[in-house]
Amino acid sequence: MNLGDLPFASGVPDEVSRGFSQAQQLYSPVQVSQAIDRMAVQITADLQDQNPVLLSLVPGGFFLTGQLMGRLVMPMQIGYVDIDSGLDRQQGGVANWRNSAHPELHGRNVLLVADVLTCASMVQALRDWLLVHKVASSRFAVMVDQPVADSSDDSTLADFIGVVGADRPIFGCGADFRGYGRNLPALYAIPR
Repeated sequence: MNLGDLPFASGVPDEVSRGFSQAQQLYSPVQVSQAIDRMAVQITADLQDQNPVLLSLVPGGFFLTGQLMGRLVMPMQIGYVDIDSGLDRQQGGVANWRNSAHPELHGRNVLLVADVLTCASMVQALRDWLLVHKVASSRFAVMVDQPVADSSDDSTLADFIGVVGADRPIFGCGADFRGYGRNLPALYAIPR
């Protein structure tokens, strides 16, 4: 789908309209769905006997969490963590913990679900938070694997990956562009 063909409601910022009209589709809805199917099989194989707690990192993790919910056929509990990352790719910064709701995590195996993890500092902040809760283990599932901005290690930060993204701004499938586009079932990139 060419986003430039969409009519935009009044009030949508010009920068968003321009970004959408210039966006390149990286993965179609069918490709995204197939990637999530693969992830769900891997997650189920690894965690089905571990009584996991799935924690959605909101708002970006909502998309993948919703898609996985119907595919993960195993006993599990769910919750969320609302963390605003001032840990931006370009700026660094500090995590701002806004809210969370989840079952008891002590001794549990936790699966964190996010749109994208592009910041090693964010991952470390989450791991530190989970250590405080004394979880048995933690794993990360991400819709999009992108290069990590603040890590000297080229390896991925996620255990379960949907697709590999471009090293440029992306949106769709939970990721946003200036607060827009998280709901789109395809993944798009903004040209640099």
